[in-house]
Amino acid sequence: MQRWLQKSKTVLFVSIMGLLLVGVLSLSLTTSSSGTSQAVVVKADPTLPVTLQATSTVEVLTPMALIETLTPVTVEIPLAATPLPTTAPIVTRNLLALPQILTAPLMLVRFRTVEPDSSLFEKLLSLEPIQAGRFQPVDYLPAGNGKPEQLLAVIGSVDEDKFKIEGLDYTRLDDEADTARYYSVILPDKPAPDNETWLDARWQVLDQVGNRAIIKVELPFYVGFGIHSKLEIGKLPPRIYLPGLTAGCPCPMLAAQMFNTGAVGLNTTPPPLKDQLNNITEANLGQLITQITENEVPGKGAFNTRYIGSAGSVYIAERIYLFFFALGLKVEYDTFFEVALGTVATNVIAEQSGVKEGKADNPVLLIGHYDTVGERNAKGISSPKTSAPGANDNAVGIAGLLETARLLTSYRFERPIRYIAFGAEEQGMLGSRHYVNESLKGKPTAVINIDSFGYNPTADDWVILAYGSHANDLKDALIAYEKKYSLNLQLVLRQGQPFFRSDDYYFDVAGFSSLVLTDSFSTQSPHNHTQADTLANLNLATVRKVIQLALVSVAEEAGIL
Repeated sequence: MQRWLQKSKTVLFVSIMGLLLVGVLSLSLTTSSSGTSQAVVVKADPTLPVTLQATSTVEVLTPMALIETLTPVTVEIPLAATPLPTTAPIVTRNLLALPQILTAPLMLVRFRTVEPDSSLFEKLLSLEPIQAGRFQPVDYLPAGNGKPEQLLAVIGSVDEDKFKIEGLDYTRLDDEADTARYYSVILPDKPAPDNETWLDARWQVLDQVGNRAIIKVELPFYVGFGIHSKLEIGKLPPRIYLPGLTAGCPCPMLAAQMFNTGAVGLNTTPPPLKDQLNNITEANLGQLITQITENEVPGKGAFNTRYIGSAGSVYIAERIYLFFFALGLKVEYDTFFEVALGTVATNVIAEQSGVKEGKADNPVLLIGHYDTVGERNAKGISSPKTSAPGANDNAVGIAGLLETARLLTSYRFERPIRYIAFGAEEQGMLGSRHYVNESLKGKPTAVINIDSFGYNPTADDWVILAYGSHANDLKDALIAYEKKYSLNLQLVLRQGQPFFRSDDYYFDVAGFSSLVLTDSFSTQSPHNHTQADTLANLNLATVRKVIQLALVSVAEEAGIL
């Protein structure tokens, strides 16, 4: 957890370990000078007032949230240019609590300012539910073109009356909030063709500002192949970060609600990378894969398929988004039209920033698809209603993305790391094709795809490393990483044409260094694309080693510091 203390002309950065405790926490600060820096020790003492020695005026931001233990932290800061007084006044105020899990029933509401010159954030910050983190913003529009500042958010109905204050225009938009079913639509400036409307009568319009509408739809979100397929449609995120109004993450409780795995992103001094591999366990992976394949959503039930466009695929994408968000990563949806079925689909993209100047546009990508498909009929068609748990294809890959992101957030890297969960891979890699052709930012230095691995009834742990025409150096690097970290994983090399049946293909076509770790190069698990593709038919020892290789490869390629 990170907090700022502002001190005259000096900014002091304090890193705090542990969970947050609701209430105001007093801090005791002492300083001592030595050489060209000051050592400042910060520790918790709820019973004493804040005291200050040898400092100028300090604004202390005290955490309002869950602190089990707060060990003293010593940091070094430059000496001020002028001598520091021995005593000084101090001002304390509360920090916002971490985002909390809201209690149903939930509703979507809209906030606007009433007075033209008033600040929406300032009004909202005075409210107790905002300060306590019981607030889930999903969309924000700044003031402009004669329109007021506006915010859409999900709140618990139990708190509704607390948001109704003077100077704040409050409107309830949806009594049964479900962020998975919210989309934005940009309407064309020209009129719709005769006997047509840009907004389908089946869509519930919740809000409209200018040519931008927020709609609630039934799932699957089928738009067909007519005029609605030409619209600019975007998936509304389930939660956004608004500096100054919401606290940043990591948010362990929110992460655990999405996928109950190991401790989330709290270590400020992570272990050596080789030791971190021990935190990838078969027990954790089995639990994570089960949560993905069963796809149980609180209040919604379980979904037995992640067929693209189906409710199961939309909810799993939302859970992946929120897990990345809870790690403190920058997350976004990448929405596209799924041309095979006429549905709207999404990719989930999360990024951990790099710190090396000049390398921000050269990320390392770890990718995998989240959608599934069931058994096909005599015509080669699979129904969206057919059970398709997809453990091998590809819950293992999504588990690898989530575990790698969870365990690497505490490290620093030269290059950014980008985690992408693609949709519509089973329909012909449509999600990755859209991303490479329309949404890709920068020039990736390495693309590592993890898709369908762990079907291994033998005693030896192996995986196929299939690499494209631009990935010879990357292939050699992974061979070296496997040896460096003593993973004891046999790599079966496949060279030549790109692995056409997975998401690394379009990266290779675009000239990027890409490869895939898989067990399905020419043959695949006999359980794939059937209801028998479950955890019981996986070798978790192999799954663990493949994910360990993916993790160290991403870390090494990104330039771990």
